[in-house]
This record gives sequence, C-alpha cells and structure tokens, in this order.
Amino acid sequence: MVYSEALIVKALVVMLVRHLQSPYALDAYLPMQTTAVQQLHPYLSLPNGQRPTRRTWERRMGQLPQRLPTLIACLGRQLPVLLQPWQQGDQEYGHTTAIDTTPIKARGGVWHSKDKQAGIAPSTAIDTEAGWSRSQYHGWWWGYKLHLLVTAAPHWLPLGADLTPANVGDNTHARRLLQGPLQDLPGEVRIMLGDQLYNDKQLRTLCADRNIDLVTTRRNQGSKQYPHTDGGVDVRRVLHALRSQTIEPVNAQFKKVFDCITQAPARGLKRNQLLILGAVFVFQLLLLLQWFDNRPVGTGVKALFLAA
Repeated sequence: MVYSEALIVKALVVMLVRHLQSPYALDAYLPMQTTAVQQLHPYLSLPNGQRPTRRTWERRMGQLPQRLPTLIACLGRQLPVLLQPWQQGDQEYGHTTAIDTTPIKARGGVWHSKDKQAGIAPSTAIDTEAGWSRSQYHGWWWGYKLHLLVTAAPHWLPLGADLTPANVGDNTHARRLLQGPLQDLPGEVRIMLGDQLYNDKQLRTLCADRNIDLVTTRRNQGSKQYPHTDGGVDVRRVLHALRSQTIEPVNAQFKKVFDCITQAPARGLKRNQLLILGAVFVFQLLLLLQWFDNRPVGTGVKALFLAA
C-alpha cells in the first residue's frame, strides 16, 4: 500500500500540535475514541479508511528529515507572495533577509573531546550525533545548530531552515542551502544579512549570482579596530541593526510557541531534524492560517497553536 508524502506530512503536523514525540505515540493516539481524533481520520487515511501501521509510520517519518528543508523552502517561496512581508501600508521596506544559526543543546549531557577522540561514550544517555561549537555569546555547547533564513521586515517569515550538528560551519552550510533547498529564493530578495561567520567569498559569489547583496559584519584586521570608518559603514550599521531586530524576535517568538529551540527534544540527528524542522514548518502554516483568516500575521501565534 502506497501512502502519499502529503499524508505523512499531515501526520507530522498532528504529532507536533498534539505534542506527540514519536510515530509510536502517534499510532497510539489515533485509535482514541474522541471527537477530535475521529475528525483527523479522513486526513490520515486512504479513501478506503486504511491507515499506515506503526512500522509504516516509523519508516516514512524516518525519510522526512531529508525532505523537510525542501518543503520549508517551497512554502517559504509562497509566503512572501501572499503575505507581502516587505510592505506595510504605504511604507515599503527593502527586500531584505537575515540568516543566522541558533544553538540547541543536546540531551543527556556532553561528550568531552578526549572521550570522543577515543571513541568512548561514558554514558548511554549522551547524544553521540551532536557536535561541539562556540560563540561569543553562548560560549561552548554540545548539540546542534538550527540554520534559519527569515525576512527582515515587519512580518518575520521563515524562508528556509535546516538542522546540523553544532560543529558544521555557518558559512559552509549556508552555501549548501543556496545550492540546494534555497537555490530558488523568492525573486524579491535583494539583500542577505549575516554576522562575520558568513563573510565568505564563495557564499558572496553564490549570492551575487542570484542578484543578492551579502552584507556581513567584518573582522578586525591588523590595526583596523572598531569603530570602522571605511566607506559604507553607516549603511552597514543600519542593516546590522535591522538584522538584530529580526533574528532575536524570531527566536523569542519561536521559543514561546515551541519547547525545542533551547534544548533538543530527542537524541539523534534525524529525530531532532524531524521535530525541530517540523516545528518550523508548522510555524509557517500558522502564519499562513492567520493570513487566510484575515488575522494580524505574527500576533497571537502561540494562542493559535494551543487552540489547534
């Protein structure tokens, strides 16, 4: 029996809305004799009423993580067309996006470098698929990175996302995204804002090929200390302020709605990709639902999620 990808994605949305952490929990939830569950059956079954078995749920859900970045990017191309995030009333904002990573700590403790190099995991609770990374703000952490591209405008719309171990470079994975799921960004995008980790020549070339200007903070070189006084510094200062006013609120809003943004909800890369990237996809759907219902987009997202 062949079940469409759309049916499996619908099941993932139900999992996240109902706080079900695994396909096993979903399979146990669906036979419940409640009105809410009975209303879901037509969407999670074939026309003859047949539903996937537990093993089918597990197998098909296991294939979704590699598809989610593409699905998020696909919906991310449609959202700006409908929601017009760069236009508010008579005021038009530059067609600008912001790219950044969010640290997500792994569950079960850390895997110290000396033990990792020796291939010894002191505890079975350690998530051995995570990685080490360091930032000026968060210091060292063992876990994952959520790579996120959003619109820098009054409406913060996720355009692309992916999850990797924390040791994957921000610039390296940004190049992979632009050559993969994000190779067809919305045509309106003209500027991409990033921190100094994205100040990468190859990434700049990929952006230029798409008529996008990559604007990043700059590292100090030699005697050139802050504040920078080179040409264009005033424009960059305004753009970097816009970036910080975009990424931080998006992370704060995401934290309010979902519990998976600070600590990984599961162990293992694929399971975390399923739940965290699935949460990004659901967030996109919530914004789309607000637009369909003529509600203020981005306001009251958590209440809408809890009421779903």
